Amino acid sequence: MMSNFRDAGGLATSDGRRMRNGVLFRSDAPDNIAFLTQHGIRLVCDLREHKRPLTWNGPMRYANVPIPEASRLAIFGCLFGRSGGGRFQALLTGYYRNLVLGHTAATRQVFDLLADGAHWPVLVHCTAGKDRTGFLISLLQTLAGVPYGAVLENYLETNERFSERREVFYRKLRRLTLWQVSRERMDRIALAPAYALDAAHEAIRQRHGDVETYLRDGCGIAPETLAAVRERLV
Repeated sequence: MMSNFRDAGGLATSDGRRMRNGVLFRSDAPDNIAFLTQHGIRLVCDLREHKRPLTWNGPMRYANVPIPEASRLAIFGCLFGRSGGGRFQALLTGYYRNLVLGHTAATRQVFDLLADGAHWPVLVHCTAGKDRTGFLISLLQTLAGVPYGAVLENYLETNERFSERREVFYRKLRRLTLWQVSRERMDRIALAPAYALDAAHEAIRQRHGDVETYLRDGCGIAPETLAAVRERLV
């Protein structure tokens, strides 16, 4: 079962309304088609890169909108050395800023898919449901009118959802590195840090002022598409 599957709705908006429950879901890589069917999912939006086309056996529509993940080699390189923590923060901050500036076509494709009412309820996922998924979901929640503080809190919930899976990862990593890496170092690469999403939204504010303007002008998403997506969310 996916450990990071959850409803991304239900959050209060700044104008006193609330995002709908049961229409927008987020998760790590799905491994149970029956579970998705029970939740009425009609579209699975997969943000992972695949070396070969993925065979999808579910009854719902599947769309692959690939966004590269952060370099694993660079990430694991930050496990060692005195400056590893600082290098990793710089790496992840740069990665999130690149999600804003370097993958606008993928963001537009996701929103174009969501403009079709036949595709709801929708699941957005990547490998862990942490970085790429967290960024895309934060755009949708902000477009719906949810204050950034609540968006960030929802993003950080991944750290609680992954607690058991993270412990398994830590034990494997400790053995792989011959017990030379501290838990603090492992936390740096396994947790979803607030500074990462902050960096993405700060880049949006610096370039475009707000998320809706970024989506319209920076990503080239039509105003009617944004309006259709917002109507589905709120």
